[in-house]
Amino acid sequence: MKTNIALFNIISNLFGKLITAVLGILIPKLIIDYYGSEINGLVTSLIGIFVYVNLLEAGVGGASVQALYSAIAKKNKTKINGILAATSKFYKKTSIVYLVCVTTIALLYPVLVKTGINYWLVVAIVLTIALTSFIEYYFKGIYNVLLLADNKSYILVVSSTILSVLSSIIKVLLIIFEFSIVFVLFSVLILTTLRILFIVSYVKKNYKFLDLSVTPDFSAISKKSAVLIQQVLSVIINNVDILILTIFCNLKLVSLYTVYNIICIQVLFIPKMFSESLTAGFGHLFVEDKLRFKMLFDSFEALYTYLMFTVMIIAYILMLPFIKLYTADITDINYVDPWLPLLFVSIRLLESLREPSLIVASIAGHFNQLKWYAIFEAILNISLSILLVRKYGIYGVLIATIIAMLFYTIAVIRYSNKYLLRRSWIIPVRRWFINLILGSVIVYLANCFKYTITSYFDFGVVFVVFLICIGGGYLSLFSIVEAKALKVVMGYISIFFHKIRKKLLI
Repeated sequence: MKTNIALFNIISNLFGKLITAVLGILIPKLIIDYYGSEINGLVTSLIGIFVYVNLLEAGVGGASVQALYSAIAKKNKTKINGILAATSKFYKKTSIVYLVCVTTIALLYPVLVKTGINYWLVVAIVLTIALTSFIEYYFKGIYNVLLLADNKSYILVVSSTILSVLSSIIKVLLIIFEFSIVFVLFSVLILTTLRILFIVSYVKKNYKFLDLSVTPDFSAISKKSAVLIQQVLSVIINNVDILILTIFCNLKLVSLYTVYNIICIQVLFIPKMFSESLTAGFGHLFVEDKLRFKMLFDSFEALYTYLMFTVMIIAYILMLPFIKLYTADITDINYVDPWLPLLFVSIRLLESLREPSLIVASIAGHFNQLKWYAIFEAILNISLSILLVRKYGIYGVLIATIIAMLFYTIAVIRYSNKYLLRRSWIIPVRRWFINLILGSVIVYLANCFKYTITSYFDFGVVFVVFLICIGGGYLSLFSIVEAKALKVVMGYISIFFHKIRKKLLI
């Protein structure tokens, strides 16, 4: 793995995710304040629905990335062109179906979903979000695939960060000056189009050999059906709760779900940053040197697990105080619920714990081997959610998700460790329990610690104190229990800064 590229991906991802996290929490707050919880629930519900429409991609993106790892590592330009030509042809074929789907949703959604919002306003919102989603689907697909496989995720991250900042500034101005929500969403459409034009021009400039007119290599993306199962799983885990709450409950409850969920998602940006930044590098290393891959991957998994627990324990302790501040002036629904932080953190913990194992399976192309586990999880999640939502509401769908995720998480970790890493699956499980024990002790001590939060300044001070104490506790545990992994990580960081210093002296 190229150290400088990998760490550059991490650094760009760090700043990108940090900015996106802050903005991702700010904008929903403004939408709720100015337009109400129902509009916020509507927008969230629609975005979740269009994620399902994106399944028309049928796994071709993931299969293409996996196929490109080997072609790029071997610098086989003919193979690269063949894979991307097949990818391009597939996206073009499905784009027509995509348009039909979004038009149908625009017409039926206002009729089927219970809401007090004006029919034509709902239609306008649906069409604006749909057009943004379609443009990304049709024009961005193959270029994202190439950049991800070529370990250049920083290009996507930087452009996405710039888009987020500009989009958020424009959104804030439009919201404050009380423009219609349709204009707010339309600004995103314009900026999304500009970002795609940038990515397309970058690829054309830096990959001059790219030729999509060659004979498509459909055999290279033959695993797309198996990849689709994994994508369906991911979509269900992240969106089925919102869909079921939309159908069986109301949009205000969707807004409640969104507020807690978005906080959990945004605070996970640091662990996610590592997994996203290093995936392509691991893909190349898996092809070139499997022994070294296993050694580095073990170190990555150890660091990822400790980072993830650190972040989620802090999130669990401080989520409710933050929600009280965040929704202090919102009266159309009560957002403060002492049980929701535990349920949401449990979901994100389970989702994150299986991430390293899913990366290994994806790199190795073992999509088909995991599909039946994924199918069972999807069926279990949907069935339990529908069964529990009527009596227990939001608690029911969250508990259903936890049960389904627990099954698939154990199955994926067992498979990847046994058949791909050739080691005991107890190794990662032991790491979880060690971190969970420390986390439980920290939560107990935090509950004994008396503090009052009445402003964002107070929250910031308490957050820094907990960050230092909890981060220090987990770092100490990591250095003791994972001394070998720490040595590997520090070695790569040292190499990176040595290269930077060397360049500065030239």
